Amino acid sequence: MLFFKEFNQTILEILILIILVFILSILKFYYDYFTRSTSYSGPLPVPILGNLHQYYYHRNDIQTWLQHLSLKYGDVFELYFGSCKYLMISDSRVVERVMSPLKDNNYFVRVTTKEGLEDLQKGHNGILFNVDFNSWSNIKKIFIKAVAAPNSLRFGMKLINNGFKDLEKFLDLLIEEREEKSIEVDFIPWTRRVFAEAIMLLLTNRHPDLLSTYYNRITNKNPDNIQKNLHEEFFDRLNITSDCVQYYLMVPSLIRNLPFVNFYTSYLYNNMMWTRNYMYSLVKERIEENESIDYKEKLLSPDMLNLLLSANISKDNDGNEKPMTIEEIGDNIAEILIEGVDSPSNTLSFFLYYVGNDPDIERRVLEEIGNTFNHRPKFNITYEDLNKLEYIEAVIKEVLRIRPVTATISRFTAHPDQINEYKIPPSTQLSVNIMGLHMNPNYWEEPMKFNPSRFLGNNEKETYDKNAFVYFGGGIRMCPGRQFAMTQLKMMVVLLYSKYKFEVITKDPSSQYSVNTQCKELKVRIKHKK
Repeated sequence: MLFFKEFNQTILEILILIILVFILSILKFYYDYFTRSTSYSGPLPVPILGNLHQYYYHRNDIQTWLQHLSLKYGDVFELYFGSCKYLMISDSRVVERVMSPLKDNNYFVRVTTKEGLEDLQKGHNGILFNVDFNSWSNIKKIFIKAVAAPNSLRFGMKLINNGFKDLEKFLDLLIEEREEKSIEVDFIPWTRRVFAEAIMLLLTNRHPDLLSTYYNRITNKNPDNIQKNLHEEFFDRLNITSDCVQYYLMVPSLIRNLPFVNFYTSYLYNNMMWTRNYMYSLVKERIEENESIDYKEKLLSPDMLNLLLSANISKDNDGNEKPMTIEEIGDNIAEILIEGVDSPSNTLSFFLYYVGNDPDIERRVLEEIGNTFNHRPKFNITYEDLNKLEYIEAVIKEVLRIRPVTATISRFTAHPDQINEYKIPPSTQLSVNIMGLHMNPNYWEEPMKFNPSRFLGNNEKETYDKNAFVYFGGGIRMCPGRQFAMTQLKMMVVLLYSKYKFEVITKDPSSQYSVNTQCKELKVRIKHKK
């Protein structure tokens, strides 16, 4: 009995000690919080989680949540993701400094190679999170050569045109099967596959054949019996890969590895490894193909994968710079595929939604297409033609203002800074609150209204603050594929509206506002133009 009594007493003392440590840690957390040297307003964080519980509560509408916080706490406020403090910025003066185009600016790094990025083996390759300026700069040059050079833009137009022809073929088959000569479809799967095929061909010279397999599936009486091929599964997993990166950046390791939570962590991580292995296999396959080619008889295709491999050989021969591994090359390609598929497909879908719900805007879009191409039933589209489409570009920009591709853009300050009245301590993580900027009444007249005319050069009523519109990022890390993306979008708009008439059925598009905006469903009725 004495033993059990002493044992119970020991257990009680240990529990009391644990409770005391827990209380002391909470007291220390809030002492540090309320006595921090530089403080800004914001929602009160809790220990360990910070504001993560609020983030995940609003996970499906992050952009609206951030916009609400901006209205409540001002243009600069604090959020805590775990123990990491973020300064959320929606003041265009601060954005101008943070998005500086100067090479040696204080805000080159997006996020530090902290635990999350290291766990995913990121931070030293690719364009999005690379903290090594020389490595980032070299990859950016290759990327620009692959997608932003004039010849690359024209080649990209050819790929989009070919993709549209495939889309047209399958839509026409579906329309002809209906007595009413029209079809009701969810537009998202179709447009996503068009852009996926185009970007895959541009980057790897591989045709994943996604449109035909999707058509075969939806026209089969037993679609569930048709297994996805490897390419389909890869592109379906890309969205989850993007979620995985954001999850590892925001959620501390302690929470990621908690019981039950670790099941979700493993799900995201295993998905990322599957997509990585897919890309690694593709890189290895290309290396073997190139080694079997007689260079005197055949030139290598000028896709980005070959450009990366050629640059890697040059590094190896030079000896002054460490060449990339197969894994690093694969990660670079996968990173661009994610952005090259989701961003344009979501933007085009929202374009259809807003145009379809405003007869005046739709009339002006159709008039511009008719006037540019002389109302001909058949025409060839040139790069010069697309540059004339000022109103369509204005509509695209307004879509990107109302439905930005991403909710935030992060930057890390290496040194202390003072921007107007705002003091920025060293080693501070900043995050541009895009919806806070894009919906800020200080920068936009009637910000909630969808009004493409605000972006027209002859609009004397409204001249917008360029730093309050960050649709392709900004500064030295502005998206190098922005011109390619705008060219793709304009071309798809011309091809779609010159061939078909669209009736938007969806009252409000099903969207997922996590860090990246995703249009989940857009039902439209499609029929041929008379």
